[in-house]
Amino acid sequence: MRALFMSLQCSEKKTDVSIITWLAVKHGKMSSDEVVSERHREVRAWLERTFAGAAIPQYEINERTMEILQGLMTRNQERDREAQIVTEDAWQKTEEYNTEAIRLAGILQSVGLSATSLSQSGNVSLRTLASVAGTLEVKDASTSSYLLAMMEMSKVAMETEEARQQEKRLSEQLFSKTKAALIKCNTLRKALQALEEQAEFQGPELEKKNQQAGVLNSKAKEYQAQLHQLQMQLERNNVEPSLYHQSLVKLSEELVALNAKLAPLKSKLDSYHNLPPDISLAKVRIEEAKRELVPIEGCYDISTRRILLYVPSMSDRPAQRECVAGSYWERLGCGRLWRRGLAGSVCRGLHHPARKLHISDVNAASYIFLKQNSW
Repeated sequence: MRALFMSLQCSEKKTDVSIITWLAVKHGKMSSDEVVSERHREVRAWLERTFAGAAIPQYEINERTMEILQGLMTRNQERDREAQIVTEDAWQKTEEYNTEAIRLAGILQSVGLSATSLSQSGNVSLRTLASVAGTLEVKDASTSSYLLAMMEMSKVAMETEEARQQEKRLSEQLFSKTKAALIKCNTLRKALQALEEQAEFQGPELEKKNQQAGVLNSKAKEYQAQLHQLQMQLERNNVEPSLYHQSLVKLSEELVALNAKLAPLKSKLDSYHNLPPDISLAKVRIEEAKRELVPIEGCYDISTRRILLYVPSMSDRPAQRECVAGSYWERLGCGRLWRRGLAGSVCRGLHHPARKLHISDVNAASYIFLKQNSW
């Protein structure tokens, strides 16, 4: 309490001096030069006390320097006062402990328990107890003080152990991360080495490609300029967008699609080319074909019976059968129908592979048939 009171008194004195100086400057009783000079005297005296006769370093005498040095002086004086207070408190406690030790020694001597009367083990225990008290920093030698100090020490030990375990876990995590980082570092180093080796071989090729890229870029710019000029020329000539390449490609695709749709219609139309363009004439032609078909069907029945009677077998080759049948129908006067395919389809039904008809047999049968039926 006495040291605290002294600190408060010193702080009040310093505050009073500062207030007096500030009031003097405010009311114009002291100029700025006088203030700097006053601060310099205070700082100079403090430096002389601090260096204790040693050489003081050189410094500039101005307002900024004096302000900094005065701040250092103030803080140093505060630390000195605090240290003095702590020292005085320690001396006071030392005096109190010495007084208490003398009192307790007198009490022990009065009951016959002096330090010389204790055994060797007792002296060792007493010294151990004193050492423990000093280590635990107890305020007295009572049992409660020892227990409280031991509990505090156990708490600190537990907190230290917990912090140690946490640091251990953190170090393990850092070790695993460091190991993974080393593996990645080695992998990246190998990849970098491979890339460097590859770059040595591909350096000339890359340089060549770089030059080619420059040439291509210049050509691309030239082509863009030409394209822009051509577009401007097309706009000046009022060219329709339908004549552009994209429009022509689209029209070509549409034309291909229309031709694909037109192909089946054209094939269907070709089947009607043999008919006359007039529908009435087409009907007349159809009626004529029907009338011609009637005798052919009758002739087919008769010729089938006659040929089967006179021809024992038929030819092996289809081409010869077609020729024989064609000549036969020509002799019958139905060659025009044969060429149209009407009689051929009828006659080809006779030439079944199971019946083998030779050319000479067919000619003979045709001769007999024509002789009996003089057509």
